[in-house]
Amino acid sequence: AEALRVLEAEVARAPASRPLRLAKARALVSAQRFGEARNAFNQLLEASPQDPELLYAVGLLSLQLDEPDAAELHFARALAASHPQPDLIRLHLGQIAADRGEGEGARKWFDEIESEDLRPEADIRSALSLAREGRVDEARALLQRDIEDPDLARRYLLAETQILRDAERPGEALALLDAALRETPEDTGLLYEAAMLAERIDRMDLLESRLRRVLELQPDHAHALNALGYSLADRGLRLEEAEALIARAHELMPQDPFILDSLGWVRFRRGDHDGALAHLQRAYGMRQDAEIAAHLGEVLWTLGRRDEARRLFAEALAAHPDNRLLSDTGRRLGIQ
Repeated sequence: AEALRVLEAEVARAPASRPLRLAKARALVSAQRFGEARNAFNQLLEASPQDPELLYAVGLLSLQLDEPDAAELHFARALAASHPQPDLIRLHLGQIAADRGEGEGARKWFDEIESEDLRPEADIRSALSLAREGRVDEARALLQRDIEDPDLARRYLLAETQILRDAERPGEALALLDAALRETPEDTGLLYEAAMLAERIDRMDLLESRLRRVLELQPDHAHALNALGYSLADRGLRLEEAEALIARAHELMPQDPFILDSLGWVRFRRGDHDGALAHLQRAYGMRQDAEIAAHLGEVLWTLGRRDEARRLFAEALAAHPDNRLLSDTGRRLGIQ
């Protein structure tokens, strides 16, 4: 913030200085003032409309501001202006197409990527695109290859398990992870993912054992603490222990909306409805997630604030019509 104040003062004194204006634009990005940063880069672009770095910067900021059409336009112009990292731009353009559901167009961009560093990410995004079209076996085939680099092999494995999980085939995904864990039994990332899959098939015993192993290896793993605490709370089990686990996760990551959601949910389960409401309202204010909405809606309903609950469920269902927890909670409460 102090650096930005200094730069703003210097730009005011020397408004024609391109280096100062560029430094200010970058400082605005660092301060996460993305709208102002984009305006600053756009002003620089007016004087140098074919500058590939400026075009790329405006594209990235447009993505950050959730304006994919503007991002696509600027990325395409940066590519035409011979940006020094064309494959990175192709990756962004492919993802914009994929997010629109234009799978074939997305894969065209991904297929054009030649960079050895970006090729794995392009393969993974192509596979995810195929899977979204229901072509799960083709997607998996794209990822199943002999890879000597263990870190790269792990990336492909995790992408394949994600595809199986999203295709509602958690048992197969868990089998893949179990096979990998026989080779690397202390990989906390694989243990955590296996625990999340165990929850999908209602194997609480396996979920707990995997998460406790993660915590033996990495006691301050905030997501493992939260996942174990939430899983206990959601089932009404050992609620005092569940709250202690979630509270520790919250100490480690106090701004995480999903941990705040867990803290609110365990308070609700323990009968502290007002305490639950405060945490859940804060969580939902930070992230309009469907499951946070389901929890907040149930607390509002229980507190007798039923019109607010109905409005919240209507808003959340409009944004997330396929979320199972949201729909099931609404039906159980008689809201829909």
